[in-house]
Amino acid sequence: MCGEYSELQPYLDDILIACKDCSQIVADKFFPVPGKIIGGKFLSIANPPKGHTQQIPLCEIDYFRRLDLLCHTCGGAVRGSYITAMDNKYHIEHFTCTTPGCGKVFGATDSYYEHEGGVYCKPHYGQRAQLCHGCGTAIFKDFAEIYRNGENQFWHPECCEYLSLLGVRLYSQ
Repeated sequence: MCGEYSELQPYLDDILIACKDCSQIVADKFFPVPGKIIGGKFLSIANPPKGHTQQIPLCEIDYFRRLDLLCHTCGGAVRGSYITAMDNKYHIEHFTCTTPGCGKVFGATDSYYEHEGGVYCKPHYGQRAQLCHGCGTAIFKDFAEIYRNGENQFWHPECCEYLSLLGVRLYSQ
């Protein structure tokens, strides 16, 4: 505990401090409350003496929540290295394919695919991806969208080019 709070230790031992966000009890040794003993009375954060900034005691989770440093997968505090994707933060070991049972952990150089709020490896994204109207296989990157015959059609650029230049339609085997 800081030197300025050490004189308060006997008083703090008997005081239970609650997190202002979730009302969980906060351990004073981790989140000291500023204040002073004036006239035998401990003035806490509710009425700090002049010169002391008011601090709000928070539990660890609420402290990291306010910093926007909670893992999207497990909800735990993110410390050290982490991955940001789709406006969320993840522990490195928790940035995995969304498909149940897959467990593929994405490294710093690995490709991943986003679909409807989920993160997928290539094989599992391929099961959900838009299919090319020309060849019938999954579209992983660039595509051409064409409104034809009353419907939006999605094409690989090369399939669209073959059709328009050669009049040839490709089919997968």
